[in-house]
Amino acid sequence: DERFLLLQRAPHRSYPLTWNCVSGHIQERESAESAAVRELLEEAGLVGTMTCVGKPHWTEDDTTRFVIVPTLIYVTNEDELCIDPEESCAYDWVKPADPRVKCTDYLQLTLRSVGMLS
Repeated sequence: DERFLLLQRAPHRSYPLTWNCVSGHIQERESAESAAVRELLEEAGLVGTMTCVGKPHWTEDDTTRFVIVPTLIYVTNEDELCIDPEESCAYDWVKPADPRVKCTDYLQLTLRSVGMLS
């Protein structure tokens, strides 16, 4: 099943109500892979196994440049999904052809990087 988790950012956060994948900061002395697994647990209550790490890329706005390290994690407890309301207000398991992916360049690039989109 080639679905992945999209989260809708909470209305009080930066980029309110936009859809994105689990994201977050890498802590000091933490690998990008460990950060991805930790953020998945913190933001969605999910655990899993890293299956792929894609080529890093970046996106930016007027004030900040974000480095994205795409990761693909096989989730082992999907039925326990519980989003953190401080982070997100909604979620959806979607396929790569979802319209929210098609209108978001960095999501397309991320999915290509981990082999989920051609």
